[in-house]
Amino acid sequence: MHWNARHGFGCALALALVSLGINQGLCIGYESIPSFADWVKANSFFAESAFRVLQGCLWLLVVYIFSRTRSIRSFVGETGFDRRPTFSGWLLSWAATGLGLLDLYVVLQGWSRANESAPPHYYGGSGPWAFFVVYTVILTPFFEEVVMRGFLFQAFRRSYGVVVGTGLVLCVQTYFHWGLVVHDFIGFLFLTAGGIALCAIREYTGSTWNCVLFHAAYNATVLRQWPVCVVGMLAVLSCVRYARPKDSPVTHGTSDDADSLVGKRSAPGNDT
Repeated sequence: MHWNARHGFGCALALALVSLGINQGLCIGYESIPSFADWVKANSFFAESAFRVLQGCLWLLVVYIFSRTRSIRSFVGETGFDRRPTFSGWLLSWAATGLGLLDLYVVLQGWSRANESAPPHYYGGSGPWAFFVVYTVILTPFFEEVVMRGFLFQAFRRSYGVVVGTGLVLCVQTYFHWGLVVHDFIGFLFLTAGGIALCAIREYTGSTWNCVLFHAAYNATVLRQWPVCVVGMLAVLSCVRYARPKDSPVTHGTSDDADSLVGKRSAPGNDT
């Protein structure tokens, strides 16, 4: 893996341009093509869902291009998806449910704003609500963690270290959640706390699946999908990896660090 901050900044800019391009394209199509506008009005929930999935897939494509990996298998490995969830990651995901419960509490107290996109889907019928839950609990965590912790965190961390790398990822994350936090300081604090926790999980467990699990548990909790959360957590427990001390990413560097170390040991003149 040879990612650095240059790749990270370029990828973040490309992601922003993709999102802006989709929004502008939809606005232009809605205003200039009556048949498209009529279709969106008649199928508003389906249209929104389709465009959300489209954006997520384009994000994955952008990250794959900037990763410069030779194959999908290599990409999976470099982004930390070749490592199964660990037991420590599974335990930390229960902390995500606690963070989600705290979020619900402050919303009920009126200290923070509720998620405004959930009620229209809930009252839109079982179909729109079911897709919204699936997208929020499963697809969103996967899309975002591939981008944020799988690629960007690793790229920034390699150039600036863990602390600054985490801060830069938080900046990108806040940009894409700006509509949720611009008028909600408490919501911003929850977003920041969750982002820091996710970067720490990626750093110290080595598995991006742990980040997806943490993210999914939090989203399921704030949507009050208790059965989905509990059943999902118990199902994941059956496939977690019980890491031994020597498997810890804290004691072992990344694959490219290991390769460089091997290179130094095997290079002439280094046998001192």
